[in-house]
Order: sequence, then structure tokens, then C-alpha cells
Amino acid sequence: MGEIPLSEFVEAAGSALATAQKDLVGTEMPVTSMAVSEAEIDLAIAVNSTAEGGVGIQSISLADLSGGALDAAGLSRLKLNYVAVVEDHDSAVGIQPRRPKSDVVAEVSSDESLIRLGAILGGLEIDASYVPATQKWLVVAKDPSDNVVREIVIDDLGR
Repeated sequence: MGEIPLSEFVEAAGSALATAQKDLVGTEMPVTSMAVSEAEIDLAIAVNSTAEGGVGIQSISLADLSGGALDAAGLSRLKLNYVAVVEDHDSAVGIQPRRPKSDVVAEVSSDESLIRLGAILGGLEIDASYVPATQKWLVVAKDPSDNVVREIVIDDLGR
């Protein structure tokens, strides 16, 4: 894979997971017992800025590292977690979070990797949304251009 904007990669990975889910059970609304509820992608990548001012990523091969073209210390780790949520799940109706949104945002904002990323990108806007069906928080970090640079799923009880 060559260089690709981060947002395009995240969207393509999500689409691939949705397609795999559909192919697995033959429908877009699978039987819950057959559904893939969570998936994780973990990559070593090089990060740079695109011509449009967004965040771009480039995959790294073992040959790149062993050939001395790149220093392993200069790589970033991209970890994506996808969580499937069933809409209008009756048992989730009325479930309230155990901790306030401000606590979740403060917890994520204190993460060292996000602090460094914010310093590089000129700041980050961090927002959290509670997902009652999973009793988890979806936390989104955006750069000043409103590009999503990180999404984190946190259990309502804490990390």
C-alpha cells in the first residue's frame, strides 16, 4: 500500500468489515449470534501530512525496516477498534452512563500519545458519546481542520 489519507483508510477498513459481515451471514441484518461484534486492526505505519493538510499514513514492510531505509523508532502504531451496535436494542433503552462525559474526555485528554499528537497537529478537539447498547463510550479526537485523527472505545467503568 502506498500513502493514503487516514480518513480514507478508516472508511475502507470499516467497509471491508461490513462486507465481510454480510458475506459471513448473507444479510446486512445478521442474527446476533452470528454477528461479528468487535474487530481490531493493529498496524505499524509512517505518519505524515497530506497536501490537503490532513493526516496521511503509509504502510511499512519488513524489507523497509531490515534494509535500513527507516528507523523503527520513528514509526507510529495505528490501532483501530470497530464495535458493532444494534440499533433500538430494547434492553439498552434507558441505560445511563455510570460516569459523566467530562470524566471520560478528561481521561482520554491525559493520554500521552494524544498530548504529543495534539502538539504536532496544533491542538485536538476531543468529544465523547455514550453508546447504551454496549455500555461503552466512543471518544473522537479531531484536528483543527475537523479531521478525525483518533477514535477510542472505552468501557463505561474505565479502561
